[in-house]
Order: sequence, then C-alpha cells, then structure tokens
Amino acid sequence: MTQFIAAHVSADQVFHPQLTGDGNLAKQPLRLATLGGGQGPIWRQLEALVSASRPLTVSANKATYVLGDALVLNLQLPKAGYLNVINVDADDEPAVLFPNRFQQDNGVNAGALALPTPQMTFALQATKPGPGLTVAFLTEQPVNLYKSGFGERDDKGNLLDIFSTLSPKGIFELRATFTPVAKQQAPVLAGQVLTRVCNNAAECR
Repeated sequence: MTQFIAAHVSADQVFHPQLTGDGNLAKQPLRLATLGGGQGPIWRQLEALVSASRPLTVSANKATYVLGDALVLNLQLPKAGYLNVINVDADDEPAVLFPNRFQQDNGVNAGALALPTPQMTFALQATKPGPGLTVAFLTEQPVNLYKSGFGERDDKGNLLDIFSTLSPKGIFELRATFTPVAKQQAPVLAGQVLTRVCNNAAECR
C-alpha cells in the first residue's frame, strides 16, 4: 500500500499518520462481541434508522431459505425518490443490494418494485447460514450507498464488485437525510424484512 500511494500521490500530499495511546491499555484484554447470531452493531444501527422513519412496505418471497435459494423482494413505493436496500448477515456484514454494479442509478418512481429488477441480470442468492436483516430506505435527497461503499475499484475509482459493502460514510449520508421533525412528517421511508438461511431443507423445519 505504501508503494502504491507513493506511485500515485505527489510527495507533498502523502499523509504520515501518527499513532499515540496509553501503553497500559494496549496490554489489557480486548472484549469482543459474538456476531454469529445476528443483532450486531450495524444490524442494530440500521434497525434504529428504520424505526425513526415513516413505514415502507417491504416483503420477501419467503421467510426461510436454503443455501442457494433465490431471494425476491417486493416493495410498494408511495412516491418517487432514491432507494437503497441493504442486507446484513449473521456476521453483521452489510451488503448493498440496490443500487449495484448492474443498476447504479437508484432513482425510482412510485409504484410496485421487485428486486432483482430486469436490469439486474442475476439472482439474489442465499449464501450464508443464519439470520438476516434486509432494510430498504427511500429518501427524497440523492443517497447512493453503492457508490459510497467499500469494494474493489478500478484506476478511475469505479467499483468493480456487483455489491459494495456499506461504509461509515454511507451511514453518515443516510443519517443526514433525517430531519428533526415528527416521525409522521419524516422525509425518509423505510422498511425491513427478517429472514433465515439454512444449510438444508431439514434444518429449516
């Protein structure tokens, strides 16, 4: 990484981080939260944002999936806006499902919308066992969590991954669309779906 930065950034713009801290704290044990069962920090953060929004109708084609099954989401959009859909798996890893590399424009019109859309020439497959949370946000202001997300990029900064990983910048941009008004007048609409992925059909019973 040091070599890459030196080759692409002028010397006067290279940042040299300085790290300081309490050496005694560095020797203390670090407590880690178990994320295998869902309900991690990002999961809870997104649920809180959904709770602070006006309701948006979101449903899935089923509640439980076997690995490899196709997920289909159905949304009822009461007005035009900018749609972002994120899935958080049992390990608290947030993937931006919409927009994505195949449909980077997330401006949508009022009406029924199914994901994947015709432009998304692939299936949304269940890939990791455990509980999952899928949230959808419809904002009046343009917010594109795919473009602000983490992922492999080309030399021009364009994302190469089909889905990006939700970034702290994306969460900040999403929070910025909220205004201090009553929930009934909030400009953000949001909904969520809880799902579970099983290794096999017997496990889902």
